[in-house]
Amino acid sequence: HSNGFPFDNIQNSHLAANTPIFITHITKDNAWVFVETSFAYGWVPIRDIAYAKPAFIKDFNRYTHYVAATVDDFPIKTTQGTYLYQGYIGMSFPLIKDYPTFFRIAIARANAERYAYIDKAKIFKPHAQKRPIAFTAKNVANLCNNLIDQPYGWGGLFNNRDCSAMIRDLFSPFGIWLPRNSTSQAKRGGLYLDISNLDDQQKEAFISKNATPYATLLWFPGHIMLY
Repeated sequence: HSNGFPFDNIQNSHLAANTPIFITHITKDNAWVFVETSFAYGWVPIRDIAYAKPAFIKDFNRYTHYVAATVDDFPIKTTQGTYLYQGYIGMSFPLIKDYPTFFRIAIARANAERYAYIDKAKIFKPHAQKRPIAFTAKNVANLCNNLIDQPYGWGGLFNNRDCSAMIRDLFSPFGIWLPRNSTSQAKRGGLYLDISNLDDQQKEAFISKNATPYATLLWFPGHIMLY
């Protein structure tokens, strides 16, 4: 069964650059790997991953500060100016050094043998802030404003977001981890209150009285949103 475009039920989730993965299976033709992450699992083209040796993991984990993207669709380049990929809200990178106009960050790249090594890149300050950003209504609203009128993308299709990806990415810069799907976000994202037994007017009154703007999630099966 298919819901039709832009839904692709086989597309699970978009994985951003620098996402740690755990590989459990490799196809016989060595073209795909089955990976687990902290929020999703599924098949990924092997050309999009890099193997991390213990020395790389140790080197990568020595960074203790991070920066988070605060706008969508900006170029991330190495310090030499080589284009790598686009940056989006929800992406975080280890911070190497803070300069007046940009952050120098650590990124994982793959060598010719597909093993990971650390390279340096930079993000200009209009595009990112040190993580975690203070969790205030104003700061959340500023991030939300960058997402208005963006197209919907089931499972990260075409690098766009579905509802739960939007919620997850919005909270990430504040250092708040949320699961990937809407049901888990609702039931594991804090205090969960079931108001399904109320009629529409009662629901509206309850939400108006008890919900916190830019902090409360509203969920019903299959969809989630920010109040």
